[in-house]
Amino acid sequence: MLEEMKAIEENEIWQLIDPPLGCHPINLKWVYKVKRDKLSAIVKHKARLVIRGFIRCEGIDFKEVSRAWNAKLDAMLGELRFQRCATEHVLYMRGWGKEEIVVGVYVDDLIITGVLTEDINSFKREMVARF
Repeated sequence: MLEEMKAIEENEIWQLIDPPLGCHPINLKWVYKVKRDKLSAIVKHKARLVIRGFIRCEGIDFKEVSRAWNAKLDAMLGELRFQRCATEHVLYMRGWGKEEIVVGVYVDDLIITGVLTEDINSFKREMVARF
């Protein structure tokens, strides 16, 4: 955590100021993660400082923002020849057999699975190019 704080200060990522009158600052929290190698040995301890984005703000409809993001994702996956599952609307599929890729949508995360690593990596590159 101290390394992360030092990096934040050195890179001048943020500057500490007093909030304007009537403004309530958003809470922060530390997220910790242990990076492991293929043999499950600990390689690195990581820490990230993140905002707690679920706090409501007057005038912002978070449900509307979420719907807009989902509509954009749905359209983009359609352009990439994915078909949404008729019974489970959070699943999208493309291809068949060894070439099949399945994408699960969970809130604002994607879970990607498939047989061929190159197909999965190709899909990730397509996503990066569009987002």
